[in-house]
Amino acid sequence: MYEREGSQTQLDASYPTGSEPQVTVQVTDNSGCARAVSRALNVLGQDVRLTAGSPQQVCGNGDASIDPGERWFLPMNAKNEGSASFGGGYALLVPGIASTGSLPHGPDAFGYAATTSGEGQCDYGFVDIAGGANAVPALPTSVFDGNTYGPLDDARTTDAITLGGGGISVYGQHYGTAVMSTNGYLSFDNAEKGGDFSNECPLDVPNNDSVGPRLHPLHQDLVVSGLAGAGLRYRYFASCPRSGEGSGGNGACHVFQWSRMQSYASGGSSSGDAEFQAIVYEGSDQIVYQYKTADRDAGAKATIGLIAANSGDGSLSLPCDEAHAAAGSAVCVYAPDGQPASVQSLIVENPAVSVPALAANASAPVSVTFAIPTDAACGSAIDIRPVGVADAKSSTTRQTESVFSATLGNGSSCNATTSCTVPEADHDNDTYGFFFNPNRGGNGLISFVYPAHAASGIFGGIWYTGRADRTPMWYLAGGDWAHSLGTLALSRVHNAGSASAVNPVTYQAGSAWVAQPQPNTLVYAWDSADIGKGIEILNDSGLPYSSPNHSMQWYNPGQSGWGMGIGSLENSGYFEFSALFLYDSSGDPTWVLGSDDEENGSMPMNTFLVHCPGCPHIADWNSFPLPAGTYSRTYSGPGSATINTSINLPAPLSGSWSRSKLPWQSIGTPEQP
Repeated sequence: MYEREGSQTQLDASYPTGSEPQVTVQVTDNSGCARAVSRALNVLGQDVRLTAGSPQQVCGNGDASIDPGERWFLPMNAKNEGSASFGGGYALLVPGIASTGSLPHGPDAFGYAATTSGEGQCDYGFVDIAGGANAVPALPTSVFDGNTYGPLDDARTTDAITLGGGGISVYGQHYGTAVMSTNGYLSFDNAEKGGDFSNECPLDVPNNDSVGPRLHPLHQDLVVSGLAGAGLRYRYFASCPRSGEGSGGNGACHVFQWSRMQSYASGGSSSGDAEFQAIVYEGSDQIVYQYKTADRDAGAKATIGLIAANSGDGSLSLPCDEAHAAAGSAVCVYAPDGQPASVQSLIVENPAVSVPALAANASAPVSVTFAIPTDAACGSAIDIRPVGVADAKSSTTRQTESVFSATLGNGSSCNATTSCTVPEADHDNDTYGFFFNPNRGGNGLISFVYPAHAASGIFGGIWYTGRADRTPMWYLAGGDWAHSLGTLALSRVHNAGSASAVNPVTYQAGSAWVAQPQPNTLVYAWDSADIGKGIEILNDSGLPYSSPNHSMQWYNPGQSGWGMGIGSLENSGYFEFSALFLYDSSGDPTWVLGSDDEENGSMPMNTFLVHCPGCPHIADWNSFPLPAGTYSRTYSGPGSATINTSINLPAPLSGSWSRSKLPWQSIGTPEQP
């Protein structure tokens, strides 16, 4: 929704992709009379697709199979299958799932995948909250569906559990409460009654008045025994005793434990002494099921997995009738963007592939070169996938299939070579700082590589953008930088504390990739359950660094979770552009920005209503600044300063951010011209 007041009768909007949106315009006059009109638009857009030819060996043993240690050239054809012309730009190609390692179970429709302690990438380490130093009392349970079995059978925790820390994200939704059932499952709907005793496999849809989403550490007909220590328990750990394997975690976890549980049998008898738990990690959203003692069938009669509120959105279960819950074993379920790191079996040497201008239905030859690491396993699968194609004004992410796939050794033995050297692109002249799309202002990426100009290192990015309601927000985009490609975790941060005592809680929001094909150009792409897929070509201002140069990401080490991006440039004198990344009164991330032609002193700060990723861009967005207070700084060196902030967020935002004489330092050392 875009609001304007006055006599303006036109808004110029541009869409990044071809689509068929429904646009509604409402006009209200000064007497309060309103009229709304809706129209369906047909937005024309480019849609460049890539197809591969036969790979050609660049360096290797000379045979026809792709082997470890070799380099290959892949010719491709780029065809614009869209209804509008493509202005020339880049396709971003990355190693696909087969090349980065995949998990043995899944993925489901949402992207959850799983493995077991017997299959790897999943360690057993029981966090006992029924006994020992971490013990907590058992929670009371009650019957909610009217049955007459009592509070230990087909029952649930009497009160919904208020989750600690930042809560839990399941299937892309955030939850602050949960309900445990005596039947070995966990629901995130307070209307859950706990009475679903009849598990199904593989699709374990909730029934018997049960509601999802649910986690199924050991779903079957269970009862709480009368043995000492029996019961259902929950505890939150700000620093989890068991380290998670998923990427993007913040160290915190939630532990749900079922102790001394028995399996129900026909005739009213029950037997066994099972103790198991579900651990959910914040940030990575990894789920771990652990089995201290087994039920009588070691899980063979249970359903182990999870399911979304709508089963069509996702459902994952381990293979039916198999004993996946033996004593001392674990099952690890990974969210789509929090899967564990694994050895890649493919390197894309030029991930940002230049694509020439193409009219609709026109095509042109393009190419990519790839290499196989010497330690890649013979017989492993490799694939290359395009995450998107963009020109200066438009983009497409519609090609979802891999452009190339193969098996190392072509299904037989490999003849590895160690004589091929993978060349590294020259990044000596790369610039860092604020990058943006001049045709879609209001969004951008603050981009730095640590160490600067390195062939491999860490990419640290802050993506400033907007929500669907145009209020400003930001994400962290960080990860490994290698072979001219940043492979990034996209993270959303929430302040669970206050403005004066920040307690950042990080949630995995998706994946992102970045390449720098030219010193002043980035190709940035993202894939997120929150905001969808997209790709943009971003440029910096083209101005040189100032002297002294303060361009860097800045923070206070004692107040992690918020900070600033600074770009100090030479523009007929000193010019500084600064963006402050903080939180509103609800703890949600937001940003304010300002500029000044003095190195020290006070800088007025504003915020803006801007487009969200993939949303239409309104051309006059920066004509309506919202004053947000002031920020002042006194530099004592290129990477050190003292700052004051007096930020009062304007409507529709709310909140304030005040600091006085706060020491301020850069994360890295600003390059000096």
